[in-house]
Amino acid sequence: MSTSDFDKAIRNLPLQARWKSNEQQAVSFGRTALQVALEEATRWKGRRQADEYQYYQVAADLTKAAHQALHKLLRHIGPSGLRGRQYSQVLVSKNRRLSIRDARRTSAGDRVDQKKELETLVAASSLVDDMHRYAISQSNLLRNIRVNDRDYGKVAFVYRLAEGWIFLTGKKPGGGRAEASNPFLRFVYVAAGATNGRFKDAKDFYSALTWVLKELKLREAFDLEGKTQQSISGIAARGPVWWE
Repeated sequence: MSTSDFDKAIRNLPLQARWKSNEQQAVSFGRTALQVALEEATRWKGRRQADEYQYYQVAADLTKAAHQALHKLLRHIGPSGLRGRQYSQVLVSKNRRLSIRDARRTSAGDRVDQKKELETLVAASSLVDDMHRYAISQSNLLRNIRVNDRDYGKVAFVYRLAEGWIFLTGKKPGGGRAEASNPFLRFVYVAAGATNGRFKDAKDFYSALTWVLKELKLREAFDLEGKTQQSISGIAARGPVWWE
């Protein structure tokens, strides 16, 4: 197969209304999706499940420590922020650090917004806690999976193509194993055929698809209103994050 086959496959999709007035834009987006999918496949090539488990384990430990440190800091400084912090204390001029006295004289009107500082710390603490929970969930998921030979390169390839499919059609990919009854799987095969032999076994994509669908379902559950560009509804409405 070739890129012309891939372009044709895009034109034959049941495109969202946004694309019907200009199919060439849909083709251009599809080509970008294929390029992003290939880049992701290359980045994840050779990654093992054990590596991913270790990655999320370390991430869980670090985010836990970071959240605890931020929590201690917030309790210590109190609801009004750090006492006495009224002026910016670090300035750089002519490649040297000014003293606090110089800083106060130089920027007497540059008062620190203590409320905003505190809000930023609280938001950071919440974000790190969310990251910790996600890292724990991923490490638990990987620990409970018995098969250790997942091809992460193919998973990454299918995931980016799935995002492209959702934005093009407005629908989530099908989960059927049979190519004849699953248009998305056919789309993946055509895309793989347009990669100049990047995948030695271009027919082995179903196991990657099952993982992708589980991940998309999880993201959709956390974003029922489609406010992010990672859920199915969010991607369908505004496109994937990498399209910006």
